[in-house]
Amino acid sequence: MQYTYMNNSKKLKRFLDVIQDAGVPQKLTNQVLQGLGFKSNNDRPLLTIMKAFGFVSSSGVPTPRWQE
Repeated sequence: MQYTYMNNSKKLKRFLDVIQDAGVPQKLTNQVLQGLGFKSNNDRPLLTIMKAFGFVSSSGVPTPRWQE
């Protein structure tokens, strides 16, 4: 079994706060993360975590849960 994790879990809380104000992107990509200020390679797991939470589809497109 493979687990998704981040080296700095505080970044996840910050990311969730940022996306409330940023709106819904057409697709969540590394470029979008960088545009939101998450530029470190350590921030890349945010994509996988958002998929695991059901906020985006496997292709990175936001789901209705993103807006909830």
